[in-house]
Amino acid sequence: MAKRKNKRTKKRKPQKQARQVKQVSSYFYDKMEKVQYLLSQRDWVTAREELLSLHDDYPTNTDVLIDLINISYELNDVRSYQLFCEKLLKYDPDNPDIAYGVSGAYMTNMYPGLALQGFQDYLRRYPDHDHVDKANEAIDRLIGALASDLKQFEPYGDPIDIAADYDRIRLNMERANYQTVYSVANRLLKINPSFVPVLNNLSIADLSQGKFKHASLHLQKALSIEPDNFQAIANMVRSYAMQGQFEAARKEAEKLNALEDDSADFLAKKTEVLSYIGDDEAILETYYQAEAAGYTEKFLPSAIYHFTAVAAIRCGQEALGLELWDKITGQGIPFTVIHQNLEDIKKPINERHGPWAFQINNWLSDKIVAEVRASFGNSDDLNESHVERGLRRILRKYPHILNLLPMMLERGDPLSREFAYDMIRLIKSDALLAHLPDFAMGPYGPHRMRYEALQLAQEHGLLPKQNKFWVNGKQTEVILYNYKIYDSPKFTHPPDVAKLAQEAAIALRIHEGAMAERLLKQAIELLPNVPDLQNNLAMAYRIQGRSDEAYELIMQTHKNHPDYLFSRVAVSEFYVEDGKIEAANELLYPLMERDEYHIAEFSALAGAYIYLYLAWDKPEAAQHWLNMWEQYESPESQELESWRQRIKKYQSKTSSPKKPSKQRRRKESAETSSKKFDLRKLLGL
Repeated sequence: MAKRKNKRTKKRKPQKQARQVKQVSSYFYDKMEKVQYLLSQRDWVTAREELLSLHDDYPTNTDVLIDLINISYELNDVRSYQLFCEKLLKYDPDNPDIAYGVSGAYMTNMYPGLALQGFQDYLRRYPDHDHVDKANEAIDRLIGALASDLKQFEPYGDPIDIAADYDRIRLNMERANYQTVYSVANRLLKINPSFVPVLNNLSIADLSQGKFKHASLHLQKALSIEPDNFQAIANMVRSYAMQGQFEAARKEAEKLNALEDDSADFLAKKTEVLSYIGDDEAILETYYQAEAAGYTEKFLPSAIYHFTAVAAIRCGQEALGLELWDKITGQGIPFTVIHQNLEDIKKPINERHGPWAFQINNWLSDKIVAEVRASFGNSDDLNESHVERGLRRILRKYPHILNLLPMMLERGDPLSREFAYDMIRLIKSDALLAHLPDFAMGPYGPHRMRYEALQLAQEHGLLPKQNKFWVNGKQTEVILYNYKIYDSPKFTHPPDVAKLAQEAAIALRIHEGAMAERLLKQAIELLPNVPDLQNNLAMAYRIQGRSDEAYELIMQTHKNHPDYLFSRVAVSEFYVEDGKIEAANELLYPLMERDEYHIAEFSALAGAYIYLYLAWDKPEAAQHWLNMWEQYESPESQELESWRQRIKKYQSKTSSPKKPSKQRRRKESAETSSKKFDLRKLLGL
């Protein structure tokens, strides 16, 4: 792949051409100046985005195309290099460098027929050009590689033209130019109705348009001619998978295992088939089989590296996956698939979607994807009822989508997963909701989406209360329950007691411990043995630094009122301080059986569990509780922020955290004591 030389000495307007869409403006020159700066900084990706935007506005501008070719070269994105060379050749047809470059791109991208035809045309038109010797070498190599095919094509016409037409079918199919695909394919089938590769490619075009019956007819004909044709078998697997018939797809895939073939094309196609049915371990085995056969990246289709990279990461071998992607960035599969995967894997693990082997068009036909986009449009103002109606309409029209949802949730790209999840959460039919538990309890997809799915599944009785949930790449125990959060007063006292209690609460908020103590003791005289008053009196003691008295009162309150949440929470924290982790957990566990909580109760419970799980060396579980708490607490809460920082600090430690001290901290200073407990959660009002 040769880098195109831009011989411009200054910016210039392109020559007037019949198809020029816009006149070049100051906007164009400003953008190009920015691009040149980005290029000087070697910021290829940002420069590429700017140029693609310009290319949309000025599609015939050769300056833009030349820069896009050069950036594609720098990014090793051979697909885009080929595409922009083709476009430039269309607007600059007498440029020998471009003619040579596009032929080289065809060769690199595995279009040998187009490459051979292109190099021959280059030699015919430019016999004295700089790259003639290299072109002759390429032609010799291509003729050797295509020898058997060219010999097979001889009875039907010019073999090189037929080979080029076959590549033309594959190229236009990748670009979804189906009208060209059918036109060229029908031309070839007229001269040879038994041309199995053409039948295979027609079946893929049919599948992309959702024409499953047509695809089946083409594949059946291909297999009647060549029963062991692995391409036809693989396409049959894809057909079943796109219809959600995964059991039939797996049975069809078994036929590939029965074939004795270790060719590079067969092994690559096998990894694709295994990706459709989700057999990651078999994909890795196939890759190692290719390595054992002595293949290197020069001789293996790049798709095998992509499918193996995805499988490796899903099997916990992230380093291998990144290494394989690095080998093939931009070669053989769409640039965006690898680029999006690489961008996704940079995110925190709880925010990742990936890895994924296929985009949404590999699961849904282009026709369905187009209908989805047409139904939803690009407006940000669409409400969920509008989206729901669109999804219901699509599901009625294409009922096979129901069976695709589990695979899209587990292995889809972000768009596939969001489409599948939105369909489930908005329609909420029993058949759709049945797909939620596996997704919610699995490791794939952003934490936010899986947690929401977890709650939705539990609300509909599809999950037990105790489950395992993936957080930060690890499974952690979670307990799900239906509960209501309210903020009305928890206790209703007689007016005279309520007045004293409210005044005491104000005193506690401003850390007037002595005043709060006096008021609370008056209230207790009027209404003795009431847990919220005794609990707040303990808080008044703590504010005054009387930790032992606070401790004794909390323990006594818990003994007299074992179901009172605030004293139970306080005692559990004493246990944690003493290193009695199991005892603290047993003390808190019964509180999970409640159906409703006052907001202060839930805050106290969440804080206690975070404290417990950090001491227990279970930061994922602590994070889970923090996530639940954040749904009900104000985002500006100082206590929430304090716990966020403590969890973050804990997770950033490289060494194991120290065990809790066995020395009780009941003799802390008044300031330390008041910071330890949030006043709101101890007031119990």
